[in-house]
Amino acid sequence: MVELIIIILGITADQLSKAWISSNLYGQSVEIIEGVLNYSYVENTGAAFGMLGENTVLLAIFSGLMSIVLLVILCRYHKMFSKLSNISLALIAAGAIGNFIDRAFYGFVVDFIEFKFVDFAVFNIADICITMGAVLLVMALIFLEADHFQKDSKMPQDMPEQNRPVCG
Repeated sequence: MVELIIIILGITADQLSKAWISSNLYGQSVEIIEGVLNYSYVENTGAAFGMLGENTVLLAIFSGLMSIVLLVILCRYHKMFSKLSNISLALIAAGAIGNFIDRAFYGFVVDFIEFKFVDFAVFNIADICITMGAVLLVMALIFLEADHFQKDSKMPQDMPEQNRPVCG
């Protein structure tokens, strides 16, 4: 249930912020905090950092498929993972769906958050959700899920060394 709320809130915050920026700052850049933060309207036809900018349709299909995969994982396998892993997947799904909506309906993603104190890409709320989700997922996999997968291992300890699986 928490995961569904995160997905809905993430998509809503992303789409409302992009709609506001598009309506009020189309083609403009406004300084929010001098030397630190600008809101700069950017139409990104690519992926992160504008990569693959000429492949918007391919990116839309990929992000749509990844969104579906994440939703299926959350629905079918949520009991297998820790709460943190599920929250992480929900954040990633919210961001992927938010950017998919833009690509599917407009042919580009609206980016607007620009840090001026560092040379970094302009990004949006969906990108924040994806990044936060990815960081939290890595943390969950390292600190919470690793023990779970080791305990579920079916490899007998007395198996001869030459017969043990390489990845196991």
